[in-house]
Amino acid sequence: MKRVLGNIMLVVIVLAVVVVALISVRTHTRMFVVKSGSMTPTIQVDDAVLVKPQAVYRPGDIISFTSHHGNVVTHRIIGVKSDGSFMTKGDANAAADQWPLDRSAVIGKEYLVIPWIGKLWLDALVLVSLVALYLWLSWRPSSTGRHFVAHKHARRPSRHRR
Repeated sequence: MKRVLGNIMLVVIVLAVVVVALISVRTHTRMFVVKSGSMTPTIQVDDAVLVKPQAVYRPGDIISFTSHHGNVVTHRIIGVKSDGSFMTKGDANAAADQWPLDRSAVIGKEYLVIPWIGKLWLDALVLVSLVALYLWLSWRPSSTGRHFVAHKHARRPSRHRR
């Protein structure tokens, strides 16, 4: 019974990951898991932030962007410079970010924060990845190329006719 429940839970998790991925692609939405406290109390560590590209970004908007280090950061726009670049700051940070942010680095504006779900989402992605890796490693073509075998100990059809 435990095995059946485990299999059902695995199928539900895989389906949830696939559905969220399909919705994300269809709606041009991206999801990020917050890994620092720079936006507390607005956004907590392990919250999931859903962002969507916008035509216009304004001071006060919370955006996710690629920093000059290559990391994805979620901070608030606090100003726009004369060259069109943004000044950003984490709500919990004492000072603004040191670098001006070019609009091309902006991934999107936050439109939904889902508390605590980020850790569960990452765990689900790891689980799905491990299952996919297991299946890829264990299901391989046989030496004849005609049959797939689950692993080297799998029963093969008998060569003797009865």
